[in-house]
Amino acid sequence: MTPVEKIGKQLTEGALSAIGKWVIIAALCLAAWQWISPPARDATDPPSGPRSGMRLRTDNGTGCQYLETKGGALSPRLGSDGKQVCGPTGVEAFDGK
Repeated sequence: MTPVEKIGKQLTEGALSAIGKWVIIAALCLAAWQWISPPARDATDPPSGPRSGMRLRTDNGTGCQYLETKGGALSPRLGSDGKQVCGPTGVEAFDGK
């Protein structure tokens, strides 16, 4: 191996090592950021205590709301009257023209 090839190999290995260190530092910073600032609370969470772990989904066609579990299961969101919570729709009715 020539001296130029040795220098090239050392520079390449050094660059890869530096990139690896920065990737690890970035991952640690991201983990720290998520630990310091947890996700915002939403309407499915209790006023105090841990988050519910559910996501609120709204059907754009009907305006009805659903709760989604971490596993992806959907359940209609019910109000205090026992009826499904529905609001205005986000889609105009299609008249066929």
